[in-house]
Amino acid sequence: MNMENHLQKFDDEAVRQAEEAKRYHQAEKDEAERVRQEIRRAQINKLQRNAGFMEEWLQKGVEDWKQNMSYKKERE
Repeated sequence: MNMENHLQKFDDEAVRQAEEAKRYHQAEKDEAERVRQEIRRAQINKLQRNAGFMEEWLQKGVEDWKQNMSYKKERE
């Protein structure tokens, strides 16, 4: 067994470990992106619910105001 063949095992192992590390880091990046997207979707959902509530609240306020104006006219 010559030295080159002996060292080839170490080179192969170094390549294998580098590829494994690359896959691990990619998996970490993918998971971080998935979490970021999930948080983003939750925030958008919350904003949409808040906007819907504000729209309902405003509409109810306008309806109450109209009713109050009607009562005021009746009293006058």
